[in-house]
Amino acid sequence: MDLSKDPEQIRGLFSCIAPVYDQMNRLFSWGLDGSWRRRVVDLLELAGYEEVLDICCGTGELTFALAKRLNKGGSVVGIDFTREMLVRAKEKARRNNYQKICSFRLADALNLPFANGSFDVVTNAFGVRNLSDPKTGLQEMYRVLRPKGKFACLELSQPENRWFLGLYRRYFAGLLPLIGYVILKQRGPYDYLPASVWNFQNKAGFSALIGQCGFQNVQVHSLWGGTVAIFLAGKPGSG
Repeated sequence: MDLSKDPEQIRGLFSCIAPVYDQMNRLFSWGLDGSWRRRVVDLLELAGYEEVLDICCGTGELTFALAKRLNKGGSVVGIDFTREMLVRAKEKARRNNYQKICSFRLADALNLPFANGSFDVVTNAFGVRNLSDPKTGLQEMYRVLRPKGKFACLELSQPENRWFLGLYRRYFAGLLPLIGYVILKQRGPYDYLPASVWNFQNKAGFSALIGQCGFQNVQVHSLWGGTVAIFLAGKPGSG
């Protein structure tokens, strides 16, 4: 499986799965992906007035979970570099009356079109792993975050328990691509997903990378046997 992370290949992959993205996430997570996003929002302890940037927002699922907590004049901007994903996010925002709180724009996580210190909170769900240069992406997230701002990243990971790891690999690398092929009628997108997880840094390595980019107080919250992790960190204050 090609894991060169060429941006055009990644964009093509997510364009292909956009029509079934939400349904596949529910299926492969056993319906738990929504609770994982809500856990991210809980851990951020939002006051309700924050300006939030949701990077690699896809169809907007985390964006909307954040919006539900922004009841005091806050706002959330979702960015993604796949137009087909944003079409669905905007439609869901219209259908659920989130236009006043949420906005979406086409943008690259490696070159964010925002000034330094534009947001109180920066989030990402299942996106850093797909960046051609995760360190540059994290540095951009740090740049647009205000002093004392909060960072949260929800990402797939590998369980630490050896027995569970073996079971997880059989499901994730065997059954998941097969189901993806049956639904999409093509190989590629759901062969890439497990391969990208196996080749991504483990929790300790990714935590270290977050720290190298300037973030402080990095915390890791493992979910579902370690197959999913939430990384929390903060940007130091100015004084």
